[in-house]
Amino acid sequence: MLVFILYILLLFCFLFYSVKAERTSRTFHVFIAIVLIVIAGFRYYVGVDYEAYREMYLGTDDTGYLRIIEPGWRFLYDLLHSIGGTYNLWFIVISSLTIIPIAYGIKQMSPCVVLSWMFFIGSFLYTESFNACRQYVAMAFLFAGTPFLLAKQFVKFLMVICVAMLFHNSAIIGVAFLFLLRPYSTKFRLIVLISTLFLGEYILRTFVMGWLTSFMSSFISVLDLQRSYSYDLYSHSDNLINTGVLKYVYNVLAIIVCMLSKRLDTRYTFFINAFVMAICWYNLFYIFQEYLRMHQYFLMYGMVLYPAFVYSFKYKVRPILALSILAVFLVFTTKSSWDETYRKNPTYALFENR
Repeated sequence: MLVFILYILLLFCFLFYSVKAERTSRTFHVFIAIVLIVIAGFRYYVGVDYEAYREMYLGTDDTGYLRIIEPGWRFLYDLLHSIGGTYNLWFIVISSLTIIPIAYGIKQMSPCVVLSWMFFIGSFLYTESFNACRQYVAMAFLFAGTPFLLAKQFVKFLMVICVAMLFHNSAIIGVAFLFLLRPYSTKFRLIVLISTLFLGEYILRTFVMGWLTSFMSSFISVLDLQRSYSYDLYSHSDNLINTGVLKYVYNVLAIIVCMLSKRLDTRYTFFINAFVMAICWYNLFYIFQEYLRMHQYFLMYGMVLYPAFVYSFKYKVRPILALSILAVFLVFTTKSSWDETYRKNPTYALFENR
């Protein structure tokens, strides 16, 4: 529970700062990034895939895993082993490759970096980075490269996608971001959103499932290469499927975003579209967990959209609105991770004794 107490303290700290100024000092921004890197980097068996990544680093290449995953991980593996790094350094590097690009993207795009950090921590994005490490490194690079997309420097953004794919093949989804620059009408957004809400499962079963097999190599188990996440729609037990409440909360928030989109400047068009797309993706793949997590590529832009909406209201309303929105995400984040214990690391050494 130590980590959740820290979350709450940081959230209240952020709220205090957000009331005072839209921009925070560089020192504060760097401090938050360092705290998040340290918490994630020195965790011990926290996160579903922790053992898998630790085994990847400590195991030999006989597992075959390092020969088939993205080359970025092989490079890091060889580099860290060449300097005698421990598994702690491995996780510190992974968390740094996630947090630092996100910090850069927040600084470049957010109207209030404090509120952006609140969204990142208060939603499941930060805790989920403990699990889907490969995907989150790729997400972080795409997020940091988004200013190229917004400036319509498409060649540079495509290069960012290529870099992100060195860490997870799913980063190819960044190509879809090109279609989110268009200012779609509120009516169109609502039609697509509501259609996926009520017809998502039918569309998935009838039209989509047959096209997904070729992408399954992006989801491979470190400990059992034969397993390779080869699930179908019925492979999960009921306790792995959400109760359904979060799905409807997401859709209500997306509808509100659509209805209030005119409050925002046109420079936030991409972020509105990305958030709506995240919920549409969630609706479509709600019962198929391996592809459901891809909605996080779009949802991460809530880190910019959230403060933009808060700052579109009057000064006195902002703290109440900021905390109210965040509370919605924090309830589900806390519920999903309540039983997770932040275990004490047996050693904090970054390098092996030679």
